[in-house]
Amino acid sequence: VTPGGVRVLPIEEATLEILGSLLDLGEIRKIDLIVQFLEVFGGGLAMSSRLAVESASKQELNELEEKLRSVIGSIGETEKHRENWKAFTDSLLPIHKNLVLRLVGNGIRTQIMSDALQLDEDNEFEQDTEKLQGNLEEAAGALKRRDALGTSNALLEYVESVKSSIASRAKFKSSDKR
Repeated sequence: VTPGGVRVLPIEEATLEILGSLLDLGEIRKIDLIVQFLEVFGGGLAMSSRLAVESASKQELNELEEKLRSVIGSIGETEKHRENWKAFTDSLLPIHKNLVLRLVGNGIRTQIMSDALQLDEDNEFEQDTEKLQGNLEEAAGALKRRDALGTSNALLEYVESVKSSIASRAKFKSSDKR
């Protein structure tokens, strides 16, 4: 490696930081990458929420539910919704204290929030907001009952719904181009 040069590794050994470069090279479609990120994010969110609910105090559970209710209340307001999700997910981590999960989550969030992984205006997609709200209401109810698996499953369903909307929009867009 020369000073100022780039260290090149096989894709199997690379880290999340290369995603922007892969997109620039056209190695993968942005929409496909976003769908893949949502799959990983959903798994991490499910695990993080389950662990947090299992170990949360009554007060922490109430605070989690309150933050999740803010997420529900901000559906349709993209920026506020994103901020509320961040506040909710950030509040899970100190409860379960799983450092590896935190580090992986931080890497995923950094990439998702980067400009490289934002949907272009022409790739906007419609969401079934009633279904999304229902998933989150289910998660909030499970939180209230201290149902770790129910919370985890409902949040995973939410992410799966978002992912499905994006994936179907991507298929529609690619069939439009034919």
